[in-house]
Amino acid sequence: MKDHLFQLTLNAILLLTVHGSASATSIWLRDTPVPSDHFHNNGTESLKREGVGTIDNGNYWAGMLDFQANLVSGNASDPNWFNLLTYCIDPFKSLNVGPANGAGGLFTEMTLTQYFTTYTPAVFNVATTVNRIQKLWALAFNLSDDSANNAAAFQFLIWEYIADGAAIDFTNGRVKISDATIRNIAINWNDQGNTATTSTTLFAIQGNDKQSFLRVDPSIPTNENVPEPGSYALIGCGLLGLALSRRRK
Repeated sequence: MKDHLFQLTLNAILLLTVHGSASATSIWLRDTPVPSDHFHNNGTESLKREGVGTIDNGNYWAGMLDFQANLVSGNASDPNWFNLLTYCIDPFKSLNVGPANGAGGLFTEMTLTQYFTTYTPAVFNVATTVNRIQKLWALAFNLSDDSANNAAAFQFLIWEYIADGAAIDFTNGRVKISDATIRNIAINWNDQGNTATTSTTLFAIQGNDKQSFLRVDPSIPTNENVPEPGSYALIGCGLLGLALSRRRK
């Protein structure tokens, strides 16, 4: 009997571990209604703070994005929508998510390494690029929300790492930062990142032919890691069995 109760406890713990480690592979994204701190709307509701730079000699607006996301369903009335501040990954794809208050566009989450390995041509070292972006995020993501210039510098630095690889050059190559103020911010963050020792693990929200985005942790926020009532019951039985086995010793 004692061995049986002990095994039940182990089974309950194993079930909780398996259930808790499961993560969603799908995520719905939609624009957020424009709050007061959005700068230059530029026709896209989710652009929160932005500045201008150059990609392949064309001017582009770049900055922080403010989305609403849902890991459960794409229903407009679903209560699980949450705000997501993010940046674009691909400098060569257009922004395309679901309209504000709508059902959202369907995307897929994966590790940043998996994204680059699978969806980006091998024009750079994947490990180096992931390391650079994750150090930048730890160093300056919070600072990037302070101003349009900071947000633009953050976004263009990500694009510089991806599009120009090892040849970091903010005035040449495919990605150029045409505004001197924004360029100086990016140069400073890049210099700090070269000696930084902390990084933030990032995941990619992949959109097939659409723009893809960055996210810190696909398990936050989510209801999927909360044990179901059945799991709670098994845990309770296991703990009760453990207590009884101790009393009988």
